[in-house]
Amino acid sequence: MTSVFFVAGAFVAPFFLHVLFFRKLSIQRINPLRTVIFYFDGLILLITAAFLGILSHPVSSVLMYILLSACVSWLSFSACIPGTAPTSAILSSFDKKKRQTETELERLFTVDSLLRTRVDSLISQGLVVKRGRKYFASDKGKKLAQVIRVYNIFFNRVRSG
Repeated sequence: MTSVFFVAGAFVAPFFLHVLFFRKLSIQRINPLRTVIFYFDGLILLITAAFLGILSHPVSSVLMYILLSACVSWLSFSACIPGTAPTSAILSSFDKKKRQTETELERLFTVDSLLRTRVDSLISQGLVVKRGRKYFASDKGKKLAQVIRVYNIFFNRVRSG
């Protein structure tokens, strides 16, 4: 049981640092992806505790910490964050009004909310580059697109178009 408390304790400080800096950098339109580095501090602490014999289940404690950190990191950069994806915007809108017409749902979106904010985000992350009036994928963006293609093929989510 001490291993569970140790993992939780090692996770709390990096989690709050991750959230704090993620929010700060997001507001400043700086790529917040680097905030996951805080989880490495907790990982080093756990590995050290494992080598010192403090943890009753060292391997499973480290694996649990890695899994927990990976899940929180993934969620913080995914469509689960309100306002970052049409799905979350639609579902969040039901908090304000329980029943809505299709027209009311369509009013949730503008060109800015659907396109410009995403393009700006891709540019700030270095995935897309703008030259003049044209946009193109950077090398980093091309690599991510390849990962997404493989992921979609793996989960049979091949898109048309």
